[in-house]
Amino acid sequence: DICSDAATPTSNPRTPCTRVRRSASESQIRKDSGVRSRDLDPTRLNRRLSFDLLGGSEDRQPTLLSMRSKHAEIGNALRLPLPSKKPNRRRTPVEDEGRILLLENRRLLNANWKLLGSHVDHPTPEKGARRNDVEAEVREPRRESPASQVEENRENSQLPRCCAQHAALEQEACELRKENSRFLESNEECRMLRERTAKLEAETEQLRQEATAALRLQREAERLREDSQQLLEAAEVRVAASEGRCSEVVEQNSKLCEENLRLVEEREASENSARENESLESSLEALRMESCRESEQVGDVEKALVEEQAQRLAAEEKVASMQQQIARLEEENVRLQIAESKGVALQEENHRLRDKVWRLSEIEKQGEFMDEENKKLQGEIRRLTIRRQKSSQVLSPPAI
Repeated sequence: DICSDAATPTSNPRTPCTRVRRSASESQIRKDSGVRSRDLDPTRLNRRLSFDLLGGSEDRQPTLLSMRSKHAEIGNALRLPLPSKKPNRRRTPVEDEGRILLLENRRLLNANWKLLGSHVDHPTPEKGARRNDVEAEVREPRRESPASQVEENRENSQLPRCCAQHAALEQEACELRKENSRFLESNEECRMLRERTAKLEAETEQLRQEATAALRLQREAERLREDSQQLLEAAEVRVAASEGRCSEVVEQNSKLCEENLRLVEEREASENSARENESLESSLEALRMESCRESEQVGDVEKALVEEQAQRLAAEEKVASMQQQIARLEEENVRLQIAESKGVALQEENHRLRDKVWRLSEIEKQGEFMDEENKKLQGEIRRLTIRRQKSSQVLSPPAI
């Protein structure tokens, strides 16, 4: 909307005011930028388009052909593609401002064609807007001094350059937004890699705990093997001692047998003598009693040997069970070594993923740097907008 509100009087009350629908964002931009409605009045703008902008000066009046060719060049320069309207996406303030500038330039171009005596229709991009919505009366240009006219010509000549700079900055801002979207996708991939790295670290910790348990079981198996070896050695020592005692008892028994035989021979030799026989009988009784005691001792030794043999058999069975347990532990150790090799492979994969995460962090830093550059460019766009507003305020004539 280039006309003023109802409460604001225009510089030319006779100029017809054609109202066009405008969005709330455009009105808000107009309010925030501080552009007055009368600064956009078509009569004032057409009055400020001097002969210098069209290629002439006050000394040399331009021809109609040169003015039309100059207007065609300006129209080609201002015929820029409008930003596409995508669904579910609101226009940015920069796009709204560029849209307003394009509409304003097309309306100014239409008004200039009217001033030259030829009318050209330029369809407006807004839906439902009427064509030729700028109707301005052809008025005589205000007589001004050559110095002020040259100053206005110099200021007006900067308008197309500012528009071109604004379009270039807008295109660069679009490219930076695309770059930021790509960096956001890379940040999402980095987050997924971080989650996978955390999962792999948890699996590595679990494998490390299993390897620790395997080492503990291996140490327990070694300790059991040492205990079984000690038990075997002790059993062998006890068996050797019992065998030594058995040999001593056998020797004593052989001696007793020889003594008995000798006594029998003496008894046969002393049958003729009763006293000798009685003495022999008493001695024989004593020897018999002693042999009974020795036989009891031999029985005790045999019982001890039987118990030792039973203990030896029990120790052998225990050793066999321990050997089976050691075999099972060795198989478990082999499985744990395989799991440990898998853990090493997972650790290498974890290192590779950490390298990828580091590279992606570098990409994130580059994305932050691009964000800072984008902020700088937006600040530059705001400064150019303020400069354009100041130039439009300077170009506007003082209020009478």
